[in-house]
Amino acid sequence: MDLIGSTAIEDKLQDKCSETINAIREAGIKFWVLTGDKIETAQNIGYQVGVIDRRMQIYRHRYADEDTVREKFDFHEARYEKKIKKHKDSKHALIIGGDALLLMEKNSDLKKRFLAFSSKMSVVICCRVSPKQKSVAVNWIKHQFPTKRTLSIGDGANDVAMIMEAHVGVGIAGREGMQAARASDFAFGQFKQLKPLLFVHGRECYRRNSDILVWTFYKNMLYITAQFWFGFYSTFSG
Repeated sequence: MDLIGSTAIEDKLQDKCSETINAIREAGIKFWVLTGDKIETAQNIGYQVGVIDRRMQIYRHRYADEDTVREKFDFHEARYEKKIKKHKDSKHALIIGGDALLLMEKNSDLKKRFLAFSSKMSVVICCRVSPKQKSVAVNWIKHQFPTKRTLSIGDGANDVAMIMEAHVGVGIAGREGMQAARASDFAFGQFKQLKPLLFVHGRECYRRNSDILVWTFYKNMLYITAQFWFGFYSTFSG
């Protein structure tokens, strides 16, 4: 083979990833990581950026056999109950492989158990998942919790399906290309800019919408009340 040329993308963490993730977790937002990396790599990155820490109770699922997955769920649920009884404020993280998720797509009972168990977790890391599985995971959450809102953030073409499936899609424009940014509702250049988007602009937008809703009720009440009282003088005629 004659080597004509080569190219590479340096895949490194951006600035202030840990601070942004900590702020999201402190706000009570459930954090999911959907990645194509293997379990060991995803777990190491999770420790590095502060998604998970040494104080968390970690549960791992990497099996594709139905009976084994059921046994693991039984084991993890019993372990979770014991931990909660001892330490009510303890935090938990679930790390699950793509093969197990593929099995859950075909088995509704396992899917229900997975969603019920993952709702108790502070963090969920899904490893070895395809772009389609990323969007499927977001879709599961949307249907399991219809009153909740989902936000997906990604920087590559393999995140487009996930970004488009979520209620709010955020794309990072960078070395991975512009596919994620073009498919998103909001686009920016750095992961750390997610913090002002959520806690400054997002919060302010929520407050403004609440104010205008209350003002609309107040305005309509004044209009109707004035006309109603005038009706006593006009005998409710035109």
